[in-house]
Amino acid sequence: MPEIVLPNSPNWFLSSVSSGNDSGLYAFGARNNVFVYDVQQTSDSDHKLNGDNGNECTAGTVVPSFVACYTEHSEKITAVTLSPDSSQWLCCSCDEISIRLWDIRSLVTIQSQNECKEKLTCMTWCPRNTDLIVIACEKGTVLTWKLSKNAVQSFRFEKEYVYSIKASPHHASQVALGYRIGTVLIVDLSANEPVILQKLRGQEGEITSISWCPLRGENVLRGSGDDDDGVLIAAASRKIVKIWSSTNGKEIWFKKLPQAATSRQDPQDLMGKRQWLDILWHKSMPQYILCTSSGSFGELFLLNVCQKNDQEMEHFTLRPTGKNRFIFNIAAVGGDKLCTFSLDRMISVWSLKQRELLCSISSFGGHVYCIRGSPVDPGFVAIAAGDSAVRIWNQGNKSNPLDFSSLYFANRVKITALAWHPKKEGLLAFGTDQGRVGICNALNFKAPTVSATSHNKTVYVVCWAPPLKMEAATDSSYQVYSVGDGTILQHFIGESKKPAINFLNFIMTLNKTETERLSSSELSWRKDNTGFAVGYDTGCVAVYNFPSLQQLCKITTHSKIINCIRWHPETTGESPGGSQCKNWVAFAGNGTTIFVVDLSKYFDNLRKQDSVVEEITQVFCQVEGHLQRTTDLCWSPHHDGRLASVGYDNTAIVWNMKSSEAIASFKGHSVKLLTVHWSNLDPDVIMTGGFDATLRVWRVSEQTLSILCMAERKRRKKNLAKIAKNSKCADVSPEKSLATQEDITELQELIMLKKRQLLQHVPNGNSENGQESAGSSPTNVALVNHQPVHNSKDFQGHLNGDSQSLCTKQSGNVDGVRPDIHSNTAEGGQPVRREVPLVSDLVSPVKPLFPRSSRVDSQSAGPVAGDCLTS
Repeated sequence: MPEIVLPNSPNWFLSSVSSGNDSGLYAFGARNNVFVYDVQQTSDSDHKLNGDNGNECTAGTVVPSFVACYTEHSEKITAVTLSPDSSQWLCCSCDEISIRLWDIRSLVTIQSQNECKEKLTCMTWCPRNTDLIVIACEKGTVLTWKLSKNAVQSFRFEKEYVYSIKASPHHASQVALGYRIGTVLIVDLSANEPVILQKLRGQEGEITSISWCPLRGENVLRGSGDDDDGVLIAAASRKIVKIWSSTNGKEIWFKKLPQAATSRQDPQDLMGKRQWLDILWHKSMPQYILCTSSGSFGELFLLNVCQKNDQEMEHFTLRPTGKNRFIFNIAAVGGDKLCTFSLDRMISVWSLKQRELLCSISSFGGHVYCIRGSPVDPGFVAIAAGDSAVRIWNQGNKSNPLDFSSLYFANRVKITALAWHPKKEGLLAFGTDQGRVGICNALNFKAPTVSATSHNKTVYVVCWAPPLKMEAATDSSYQVYSVGDGTILQHFIGESKKPAINFLNFIMTLNKTETERLSSSELSWRKDNTGFAVGYDTGCVAVYNFPSLQQLCKITTHSKIINCIRWHPETTGESPGGSQCKNWVAFAGNGTTIFVVDLSKYFDNLRKQDSVVEEITQVFCQVEGHLQRTTDLCWSPHHDGRLASVGYDNTAIVWNMKSSEAIASFKGHSVKLLTVHWSNLDPDVIMTGGFDATLRVWRVSEQTLSILCMAERKRRKKNLAKIAKNSKCADVSPEKSLATQEDITELQELIMLKKRQLLQHVPNGNSENGQESAGSSPTNVALVNHQPVHNSKDFQGHLNGDSQSLCTKQSGNVDGVRPDIHSNTAEGGQPVRREVPLVSDLVSPVKPLFPRSSRVDSQSAGPVAGDCLTS
């Protein structure tokens, strides 16, 4: 199974923030990242989420495959466009006023521009002239970027915000611009001074979308075309779609969209009264225009432009719930698929032939704080995020492996903690960043019930456990406990607004062991509810009996705040009759060490405890692999002693606690991790999420082990501290200044590659018979001169880290020629180069692997001696 990535939510209210191509690639900007998916292939036997337990998705279900994520920008992405010639190149812009052209397969930045002084709003790549990219700005400035010369020219016709831009598919130099004031300009960029060909008026409000007719000729509306030189162009503004002639500027057709009956004000609508309309004139259906609805609830329509404008519109079939949210952008992908994203943060794939929704991917508008699986129905997974929603993922749905539903919360709260009821199906407790605690039902989507008492700050833990007998007002067997602002509360949710009690005060009062007030940070219960553990900000973990609340022991091996405590499952798939590890407790905190304690003597044979509380200073097992604090732990429900951990070092590690050894590590995330969950259905699948607002599902068997041993960790930590103290370059990270053995090996391969190129005496490093080239190295992906057209096998993931793309970045364009990624071969084996622009500097600018002094001399056989390995 390939890695599943649930991404950031695409950025809203931007006309060209998403793009598709004929190869089946779909790209969009989300926050400061660009995500690329392959949606062309349907799922087959190789595309299974839960294959080991029989829960497989059926053939025919579209499962978009994650291809790449570009993370080099630091500000919000404003425009994304894929190369119109179906090569694996992509151009994007962002609010930091930067434009970058990069290769999808290698994530190498090919060229960049920073000439503009205004924020960039939209972009188009000319399909008839792949050497030209046109970018518009918020104050009306328009930039033309010629890739062959890496030159930018700017001009301005209107001092107004440019909402949309689209290059003509029939003319190499014609571009249409849509402005905020409702004006559409058709300009010719062939001359040194651009010329306005037509100024189209008649729209009220901003032009949010422009689309050219895919067929030449103005007789398309009468069912024929190609008999004249005119071209039709459509523009959308608020509730109206109009079609003009590009030759005489005449309005030919218009359609006023009806206000949908469901479009009245939605209490969950984050847009207010703001409207957005997007259109697409698809090349396979020139008699129709695809259009989104103008109401709060999104729909996808087909407008027949060959009929009168009062004809009924054809609707696309929605998901089974019958409800969709406001749709923003439409992108044509492949021959018969469409991709959209909407206000409910769903990225949807539609079939143009069948007129129906095929699949939807859930995305996140905030940090992924918590992932928890249901103990009652193993197929249900709840995901809490910082975008006022909880996603419920039904992984047991065989016909749709990406079956998501969402629970929305008001006031833009962040859901920071989740806990499933141990007995009742669908009942979910939650905590928020505003200190509120409540319960909701994941099956009926009713309004949540909130506790009468709240914390002053963020809730970090919620859990279900039996109530204190002295405070129980009903016969309820479980109540919600929460941890926040240093205290533990027991809530009586739904009991006539009864206030919560301070559970921590009861513990302190009954045990009388603490002279000072302790601040709690974690609470974890045994599955049989005979005991629980409390973590404190001092690093101490105290274990108590329930219901007596008598303290059994105190673990003092840790000295920093406790972030997570996890009890080993009583039964596992390996030991269904009872695990030998059932009394193990794992805990970790702001340090890098994970501790495991065996508490069998306290729980195997319960007896009356002595009045003296035992202090445990020696643990059963401790491991250290993270470079920064550990944030979450999760025991495997399938194997005894298997533990997954995540931390602030962007890494997830799988441990075998029986042998105190690491099994595998996952480094697919770009920033800090907050949560981890081991799949209840598949023993090989783990889910992780964090500050990058993505959820990644990956297989342990497909990961390698890449963590430092203890001695190496100490040595590197010492070197990092020394470099940080002595370094005077603020823009160079000390961690990036260290060359690992793997980096040195790849650098040596680069030197050998350069030598082979210089010895060939033919252009581009090719041998005389054409059988050997500089791109033949398996790591030098940017130098492939003859690459087959894209297929799904080309994208099995992307290179992680600078070291894996060293050869690409430093030697990708040794001869100053742009690599022809999609060239064809004529008879006789001679390559036929396509009409693509040359790029004078393929790898400029890129981030160097050795930032202090390494470089590649274009006239030498390798790096300058003594520069790369300076310590």
